[in-house]
Amino acid sequence: MKVSVSAKRAGLVVVVLGVLAFVLIGFVRQNFAEPMDDGTARVHPPLFGDAPTCPSREMALRSGIRAEEVASFRADRYPYDPRDGVRAVQGYRTAASCYEVAGRLSDAERTRFAGQELAAQVVTDYAAARLSLANAIGAERWADVLRETRYLQLLTSHLGEHEYVEWLKEILGRATARHHGAP
Repeated sequence: MKVSVSAKRAGLVVVVLGVLAFVLIGFVRQNFAEPMDDGTARVHPPLFGDAPTCPSREMALRSGIRAEEVASFRADRYPYDPRDGVRAVQGYRTAASCYEVAGRLSDAERTRFAGQELAAQVVTDYAAARLSLANAIGAERWADVLRETRYLQLLTSHLGEHEYVEWLKEILGRATARHHGAP
């Protein structure tokens, strides 16, 4: 029994297509089976809510001075702990409110301005970390994903339960597994 050349070619084409299909299926399973969500479509929460009011109207000046001192201390610590940046902004806002109640308008303006400057820096760092996280996820740089996720968790720790905060927890778990070799 003699097999024609065209039958051999047809058989070879079937084998080659089978191998290509097998390779394609493997590629798709490895790269798209459980894609890491980069969160770019997620709505991130604002870090700062409404400005707080002075907690003590009777001792407004003392409360303002104390809130400003604590805010200044936390602002100095911000480069080492992102939570302190958020807390410092809130402290400056509280101090401004207390100074207003006490009639110390120049102190209120000064602390309000200090809070606005720090808030601008914190919000810029927040945006940069979200962008860095999305880029790290896209490039599958798991150590960077872990670092940026932890940083964002610190910045948003005061928000409690929020969809974005929960998503960060999920990303941390998945990135930890991938960083340590799990598929």
